[in-house]
Amino acid sequence: MVLKVSRQSHVVIYITGLNDRTVKFQKFAVSTWWVFGVQPILFQTNWANSESFSQKLDRLLNLIDEKNEYGQVVSLVAASAGASLAVAAYARRTETINGAAFICGKLRNPQTVGASYYLQNPAFREAMSTLNDNLASLTSVERARIMSISPLLDKTVVVKDTFVTGAKNVKSPTLFHVLTIALGITLFSFLPIIFLKRLQKGRIEA
Repeated sequence: MVLKVSRQSHVVIYITGLNDRTVKFQKFAVSTWWVFGVQPILFQTNWANSESFSQKLDRLLNLIDEKNEYGQVVSLVAASAGASLAVAAYARRTETINGAAFICGKLRNPQTVGASYYLQNPAFREAMSTLNDNLASLTSVERARIMSISPLLDKTVVVKDTFVTGAKNVKSPTLFHVLTIALGITLFSFLPIIFLKRLQKGRIEA
């Protein structure tokens, strides 16, 4: 599909994972992505608050739609639990979202998530309950517009649960969950951003 938008700014929305009450480091890290020629926006999911998953999804979709209405290209980058929200948004806006990249995303086996995570973050349980259906709704072409980045070893989200069939699954030369995310949005941020910019170049109508 060719996106009928002008060559204006490429907006990359970064979606936070769990424990996102404080996002100062992530906000600073993501703000540096302008060096790649994109407009970064941090979407603070606030997983532990009283807002339902559908409300969080609507808030994200409204942001995506707003940027699309201005003729801007929109891509998603999500960390950890944020991947489940990103998949839901992508499944509903495949026509207008350029592509998506996940860092240590929990994308398989929702039944293996610890009970305490769901207890503290009710919206995450809702997000994971929709994950399989959302992924199943994606075509092979739509899956090819996804990159999933995983570390060599992760004790929080096992590496096999980050894989998406038909997507570009990439191994980061890093270890562990938090460190891989931190490096994924700083030193190794070129991995998702360059992938998304290449998708943009191939799908925009001049």
